Amino acid sequence: MRVEAGAVVDEFDLPGIGQVVARHTRTKTADAVSWACMFTVVAAGDSQLAVVHRLSAPTLAEARSSVRHAVEFLAGRSATAGPTRVPSRRATDPLPVAPADPLPAPLS
Repeated sequence: MRVEAGAVVDEFDLPGIGQVVARHTRTKTADAVSWACMFTVVAAGDSQLAVVHRLSAPTLAEARSSVRHAVEFLAGRSATAGPTRVPSRRATDPLPVAPADPLPAPLS
């Protein structure tokens, strides 16, 4: 791990997948502070093939630990299930609902 141009950078090799370079940056909105991570995976034995992906997490620790799981998932491997943080919710709290996509305008 190193700090480079305001980002926390991790580099590691995953056997059978390739080299992973992850850049974690702190993001702040009016509501919260979180960490965005953009990582690149370069295929073992073929430096011309790479995958770039982005994820976000509430803390740097969660962002760093999520990269390995995301790479394993993108490679089609079942990642080792670790502890998952589930936010507590009271039975009376409404379930979160994602906003619906807007409907297209009708054809005239």
